[in-house]
Amino acid sequence: MLRPLAAVSLSILVLAAVSYLMADQTPPPLAHRDSFVVVGLEARTSNAREMTSDGVIPKLWQQLMGKNLLAKIPNRTGNEVIALYTDYQSDKDGAYTYLLGARVSAADAMPDGMKARTVPAGDYAVFEKHGNLANDAVVGLWKQVWALENEHQLARAYRTDYEVHHFAQTGETAVELCIGVKH
Repeated sequence: MLRPLAAVSLSILVLAAVSYLMADQTPPPLAHRDSFVVVGLEARTSNAREMTSDGVIPKLWQQLMGKNLLAKIPNRTGNEVIALYTDYQSDKDGAYTYLLGARVSAADAMPDGMKARTVPAGDYAVFEKHGNLANDAVVGLWKQVWALENEHQLARAYRTDYEVHHFAQTGETAVELCIGVKH
């Protein structure tokens, strides 16, 4: 039999563990984001394709970073890398367009092979990770989105979602995942 103090300590420990586990299941508050334009490399893909060796997202990252293509995008408004998800066929199981590039003030002179897309103004659920990020940090944020969606705690619009990747000389330091929501 547990002593009263041990029982209280155990209860506190269990509550702390449940709170920790539930913390990632709480939808973030909505934030209004203004419209902006992104220029970059674009491909059509799906989550099923990205789980195979035929995935295009890692190849676009390798091309963008390996060939220093960000430096060739004129009118950039920052050093962040933007990953845009748009033109959804249906939901998380359908095809979508992925564009990887940079926010620009104007898309009047695009490098060969790049496209421009406008991110619409609106309310977005913003998921964030900060610190010295591992490659799976973004996947963890997406898993959080899908879990909330499966639990009907997040009503995605499936029009436009995007990631903002912040870098320093030591590597990626923060990522914001902005999910368009239904009203």
